[in-house]
Amino acid sequence: MKILVVGHLTRDRFGDNFALGGSVLYCANVYKELGADVTVVTTAGPEIDAIIPGVRVISAPSPTTTVFENEYDVQGNRTQWVEARANDIVPPDDLQESFDVVHLAPVLGEVDASLWAHRYAPAMVVLGVQGWTRELVEEDGRQKVVAKNWDLPADARVDVACLSDEDIANAPDLLARLRQRARQVCFTHGIKGAELFEGTREYHIPAFPTPNTVDPTGAGDVFAAAFVHELARGTATTSAGRIAAACGSIVVEGQGPSALGRLGEARDRARDIIVKNL
Repeated sequence: MKILVVGHLTRDRFGDNFALGGSVLYCANVYKELGADVTVVTTAGPEIDAIIPGVRVISAPSPTTTVFENEYDVQGNRTQWVEARANDIVPPDDLQESFDVVHLAPVLGEVDASLWAHRYAPAMVVLGVQGWTRELVEEDGRQKVVAKNWDLPADARVDVACLSDEDIANAPDLLARLRQRARQVCFTHGIKGAELFEGTREYHIPAFPTPNTVDPTGAGDVFAAAFVHELARGTATTSAGRIAAACGSIVVEGQGPSALGRLGEARDRARDIIVKNL
């Protein structure tokens, strides 16, 4: 299976240290670990080496890389700050091949859904909604990420839409609008699990219990990519959701994407996840 993932690779600050991050990093690693042939298209500054082992990365130069700082309170709620933002991403002239899945995974609106959603003749177009539902506001001299409303362009194709509670904070009808456009929608709620929508059918996927949570960053992206990979393989929606929840439970057990090499454990965990019809 050939999968194209588009979005900013980022530098994520942890105190005085930095780690490579971004939705594309998590999604690409999930697809790779699950056996897909993965290409990433991004933009990044000269301060990072945009390399994901085992993944082809096409990186256009930018004056800077997008830099995030994530802060979590005791309840696990996240506040994000942005120190810099890379250029928007445009389709490379020399990328002419076709893909089975095109997964658009922006972090700050750097991907034009209309521009990308009909290219490369994919069987499936996936929208990671998060990056279009956020904007920056200045607070105490820093750039804070806040929620905003977003209208999916009328000419954008979407087969699968993936979003979280944060993405509807200022767009309470976004879920309903996406359900009208997409074949499947996955709506994640962190430790409360996820809801899957397929036409008029609705399912609840509980989170797999993970008592040794180290870092929740990227769990929603991991759920989305695992869900999409299984759908693209022909797996039923509910079974795909169980595997996705199991994969999401693994990534939080390590810092950043470090635990994704253990995704082979997901199918065993998935057997203990009970899907409920809503």
